[in-house]
Formats: sequence, C-alpha cells, structure tokens
Amino acid sequence: MDQKIDQLTQALIKIPKFGNGIGLHRMQYLCQKILASEWFAQSNPIHVVGSNGKGSVTVILSALLRALGIRTGQYTSPHLFDFSERIVVDGQAIANSALENYYQHFLDKEAAYKLNAPEDHFGAFEAFTFIALTHFQAQACEAMVLEAGIGGRYDSTRVAQGSHVAFTSIDLEHSKLLGHSLELIAFDKLDIAKEGATVVLGEITDKALLQRIKNYAQLKNIKLLCVAEHCQIKNIVIHAEEMHLSFSMDGLEFNHLCSKLIGKHQASNIMVAILLLKNWLNIYYPAITAEQFVHAVQNTLPRIQWPGRFQKISTAPNIFIDVGHSPAAIYAIIDLIKKADSGDWLVVLGISPDKDIATMARPFLELASSIFCTQSYHRAGSSADIFNILQAHNERKIEISNIPKLESAIDMAILQAKRMNKSILIVGGLFLAIEAYAYLQGRSPESLHFF
Repeated sequence: MDQKIDQLTQALIKIPKFGNGIGLHRMQYLCQKILASEWFAQSNPIHVVGSNGKGSVTVILSALLRALGIRTGQYTSPHLFDFSERIVVDGQAIANSALENYYQHFLDKEAAYKLNAPEDHFGAFEAFTFIALTHFQAQACEAMVLEAGIGGRYDSTRVAQGSHVAFTSIDLEHSKLLGHSLELIAFDKLDIAKEGATVVLGEITDKALLQRIKNYAQLKNIKLLCVAEHCQIKNIVIHAEEMHLSFSMDGLEFNHLCSKLIGKHQASNIMVAILLLKNWLNIYYPAITAEQFVHAVQNTLPRIQWPGRFQKISTAPNIFIDVGHSPAAIYAIIDLIKKADSGDWLVVLGISPDKDIATMARPFLELASSIFCTQSYHRAGSSADIFNILQAHNERKIEISNIPKLESAIDMAILQAKRMNKSILIVGGLFLAIEAYAYLQGRSPESLHFF
C-alpha cells in the first residue's frame, strides 16, 4: 500500500463510528441526488443483515449475480487487509484513485452540511456507505448487495432500501445499541426491510423466537420466507477444505454442490442466498430460466472463497484461521472441525475484551491437545485472562500456555505441530486471525489498520 492511500485509509477509519447518535437524516442528505436518480430507481438493492454469516451471503449473492451476467456492486465490512475490499464491482475492488475522489466528495458535502448543523457529525459507516453508493452509480451497477454494518433499523445502508433482504442469523451482539434480548435484536435487523419487502430468514432453532419474528414481520407487512420451510437438505459431507451439499428448494434440485465455504452454518448461508436470489430474479429478471439458475449455482459455488472463514493459509503444518468472534461462531467452527476431522488440534486463541471470554474459550478444551493463549495488537483482550479461565476448567489436563506476543505464540505452535504432526487453528476474533495471516506472510501485524 502506497503512502498516500495508507494515509487515506487511516483518515477513513479514524472517523467516529456512529457520528452524533442514531438517525438516517445525515445519510438522506449525503445520498439525496443518488436516491433521486433514474439509476437508483432501477438498481433493486439487496440487503444482508444478521449476527453471523452476512459476509458469506453477500459474497455468494454477488458471485451468482455476476455469473448470470448482472453487473453487481458488493458492499461489505469490515475489511481484512485493505479498505478497498469493502467496495467491489464485478469482483474488482474500488481503485485507489476513485476512493480518493469519492472521499473528497464526502468531505465537500460534509463541509456544506456543517454550515447549517455545525454540531452534527457524520459517522464512519455513513461516509463508507456514501462512497460505496457513489461508486456503484458511477459504475452503472444493475444490482447491489449491501451488507449492513450494525443492526438494521438505523444502519446507514437502510437509506438504499430494496425489495429483498437476507436475514442470516441471530445472536446477542451490540446489545447497548440493538437491545438486550434476541427478540429486540431481531426486530432491529428486520426493520431494514420496507413495507411489502421479502425477507429470507436463515435457520432459527428457537421456536418461540421464530414465532415472534413471524408475528413482527406480519405486523410490518413483510413477506417472510424461512429457509427451513422452503429447503430440504438431502446430504451434507464436510471435509477440512470443502463441503458437498445436496438439497431441494421449491421444486428445484441442487445436487452435488461443492463449496469452499464449509460447515453447517455455511450450508444455511448458501440456502439463504439461493432462496433469496431465486425470488429476486423472478421479479427483476424473469427471462432467466430455472435451468440457467441451477447451472449458475452449480458452476459458481465451488469458486467462491471468503477470506478468514476457516481458511487454510499454510501447509507443513496445516494452519487454518477463522475470524468468528461470537459464541455462535465459535460453536459453528468447533462443530465443523468435529465433522471434518476427528484428530486433536493445536489452538492459538485470542479474544477481544468486550467478549464473553469463558463462553468462547471453554469449548476449545474439548477440541484441542494444546492451547496457546495470546492477544492481538488491535483491541486485544488479556491473554492471561483467557489462560486463567481455561486452567480453572482444564479437566483433561491439556497443555495451556500464556504467550502474550502473537508472533511467539504462532512460532511455538508451529514447532509443536511439526513435531507432533498436528494442524493449527488460529481463532477468537477478526483482529487475531488477520494479524496472524499477515505475520505468516511476512508483514507486520502492527501495521494493519482495522475498523
């Protein structure tokens, strides 16, 4: 990354995350011309909300749309290495020159806004979303897939409402903003959908919660399609590096699908994306036949990769990273490993300070033969806290080490893995996983810029 773009990235991620509190009035101001344009009226945005799986569903949708010949803008967060990863058109990240121009455009609009509201400040997600929409308009995108940053009701992407929403999953997250129960969080996310919209809902195992979500959708005049009611899984075979899946969906048969996105949770994400796109195409591209659609899924899905999701980043020894940072994500990755590989693993574990360390760390005591407790450079939780919790519940008497410096923890895990012929999992949060990836590529983990 050249110095100029590095400075621009730092400027972008230093914008306060939420500005002056909730509300979409600043986004309405920024996007007034975009929303009034003929281009936007024909763009048919797709929103993706949920606690886990948003990025995977967004990438699947975007790839399938491109495979069907539809020019597509993809907006995701957070980025892993470079800010440009967030804003992509037909697989191409936004160019540095365009990013620089659109950022200046944002600064100009911000300055004009402050002439009348000097105490009202824009938030980072508002700036990022404005830049993304501006780029998608300039690139004449025919469709947009927009991943919500946080929640749905006041998320900046809600300014660009479309007729279809993917709702991937629900977990306790951002409780101070979204609510202190799964029900309140679900309602917040569902509110990104406008009246009359179609929402495709991933698997919700809590039947009482599912019924409340259905009731809320009915109250809001939203058509709710539940994956569990429209898809019947016939077979799933999970391996360490790929998954094979067969299922039926509303009369269509998807047999022997191969996916590099692995795990039961990814199977749900795949079905959410396919069910949503099937309904979206019926409205906006009815000339695309069922045969063309099934063919696109079969040929595109094996090529889709989403960095950081149980990603193999090295061999000899095998090293995997996963950016999951919630209890549900941890349980999903452990379930995946148990189905794909019965052997013990070495785990390099670091957890952010705002997470429930005990809930996220203790499951690894049943999976690992050794755990190396460490911490990231960015927003790190204490490795000693993780170590103490694990030691207090270490009934199997596995080896647990407290190694605060990430590079040292990785080096020690690699030495042991080579000696014992075991695989390594680096897990616990996005910062840890990506910093580890950077280190193994010869980059400085401290030099990364996250938001």
